[in-house]
Amino acid sequence: MKPSEVNEDLIRTLADVSGISIPAEDLKPLVAAFKTHLTGMLDLDALDITEHDPIVTFDPSWAGEP
Repeated sequence: MKPSEVNEDLIRTLADVSGISIPAEDLKPLVAAFKTHLTGMLDLDALDITEHDPIVTFDPSWAGEP
């Protein structure tokens, strides 16, 4: 999906499918946030990662206590 395809109707549909209700005043900010998210995903998709192996496991214990 392209960011330009995101609109209030799409957000309403996604909310309906998810079983949540979204107040009308929250639709515009959600449209903007979803467009921003998709733009970031497009940037990540454009990266050449052929030389990199995927992370199979993640062990946060090396980071220590917060």
